[in-house]
Amino acid sequence: MFSLKIPDNKLLTLYSLHTLNDGYYSGILLFLPFIARDLNLNLSQAGFLASLINLVTIFITLPSGYIAVKLGSLRTLFMALLIYASSYVLLGFANNYTVLIFTFLLAGIGFGVFHSIGFAIISRISDINNRGRLIGNFTAIGDLGRIGIATLLTFFIALAGWHITAVVFGLAAFSIAIILILIKNQNNIHQTSQNPNMNLKLLNILKNRRLLYAFSISFLDTFASSSLFIFLPFLLLLRGAQPSLLGAFTAIYFIGNLMGKTLLGRSADKIGNTKILIFSELVMVGSIIFMTYIPSLIVIIIASLILGIVSKGTAPVFLTMITEAVQSHGNYEKVFGLNGIATGIANTLAPLVLGVISDIYGIEVAFSVMAFCALLTLFPALLFHKSRS
Repeated sequence: MFSLKIPDNKLLTLYSLHTLNDGYYSGILLFLPFIARDLNLNLSQAGFLASLINLVTIFITLPSGYIAVKLGSLRTLFMALLIYASSYVLLGFANNYTVLIFTFLLAGIGFGVFHSIGFAIISRISDINNRGRLIGNFTAIGDLGRIGIATLLTFFIALAGWHITAVVFGLAAFSIAIILILIKNQNNIHQTSQNPNMNLKLLNILKNRRLLYAFSISFLDTFASSSLFIFLPFLLLLRGAQPSLLGAFTAIYFIGNLMGKTLLGRSADKIGNTKILIFSELVMVGSIIFMTYIPSLIVIIIASLILGIVSKGTAPVFLTMITEAVQSHGNYEKVFGLNGIATGIANTLAPLVLGVISDIYGIEVAFSVMAFCALLTLFPALLFHKSRS
């Protein structure tokens, strides 16, 4: 009799799910230009659909932690895959703006569930000697999904149109989810054992000063770095770069992202997360200042690569700090859910605030604000380090 039984490898399953989650998230945004053209949407309407996913993420991350505690982490992630696969299928049949709003709302629920639970699983199956490396690899694998799936999706859109492409990709993800669920059931993959403190009340979690320091680091770092790639092309144009080269310059930044997530995660294991974080934030501040106030494209190119490394590369570093702060009770799902809310707010506020500052005072001032926020990150980092003694 045919059996789907394969070796039990939670890490491989989690990496595969992350590749799909981030790839499909980036992919659904790539539909927007084609949808806007065919359904006569204006840029405000298209922008609202993109923002809707991020807004839903803010509200879904904390409840997703509670759901994972009740149903099991992997089972919850499989459900999330089914949800955003369904949103793709629905997208293929969308013919008006109301359906699109519901579709992107559904997609936001599916995508918003993943990261807090994924980081919780990684934290639980790792230890202090390899946590930075595993979290770094986990964050980097999502970038590979963005590159691969997004590239494949745009090829299919050009070949068959966005309606058919959405349905095909949705059914493919739906099929993968069913296969993973069957494999899980046949292999009897048990969820990681739950800690007796899993039901620790939220208020008691928030009384943890070290965790609040780590949340502050996460918020400030995200605010400082999340909009760099958005405003970088505008700075390049101000410095006289050819529009046709903007994609190449931005690609340099993303290459740095991929390098940083693996490099800094490993360095945090060997040298210490607070030391690596402080060093990275100082490098970020210096790179932003050099990029902003030295009118040279060469300087911007070099600074873009360095910024790519130290901006997104800090994610696995401060995530190990969050894990360290709560390892006594292991309530990772709720904690990463709270952190997801903090970073979601930062991701939502940063482009709005920095855009207004750019319009009023100039883009150089906006970059200076990013540098200042990165500098502010040093204060909770030092407090976190001091709290160890």
